[in-house]
Amino acid sequence: MNNKKWILITILFLLPLASAFELQTEDDQQSVCPTSTVLFTTIVSGSGDFTVSLSGSASQFSTVVPTGFHLSSSSRTVYAYVTPPSYIQPGTYTLNLVISNNEQTETVPLIINVNNCHPLEITGDNEKTTCSGNVLQYQFEFSNPGNYQDT
Repeated sequence: MNNKKWILITILFLLPLASAFELQTEDDQQSVCPTSTVLFTTIVSGSGDFTVSLSGSASQFSTVVPTGFHLSSSSRTVYAYVTPPSYIQPGTYTLNLVISNNEQTETVPLIINVNNCHPLEITGDNEKTTCSGNVLQYQFEFSNPGNYQDT
């Protein structure tokens, strides 16, 4: 019975020495226009040697800083910059921020909504009837309700 107590005390003493860590992300979903940049921040708290990587459909147009660091019972902010290219289709994209040390791996799922910031609206005559030999004229109006001035 005495050996069991020492084992339990030893385990309880060593638990705080484990390299566990916690993540805190304030905003896990953002909207952005193509060629604009949004920033996601995640605070890593704990200890150990960390590596950071990205996966998901938005990883091709995202960057994370730093990609590796060391913590001694402190915290560090990880920055994920997302800049969709001009040719990207509007829609919802995922970005997985994967943070790991030697003992634990955590994934922070992020959602990027790429908006159609260059829409074009056309209004005007859809149907007209005429007789043979008559000239027919259609009128259309173009408008840009988007976020950017286009011609």
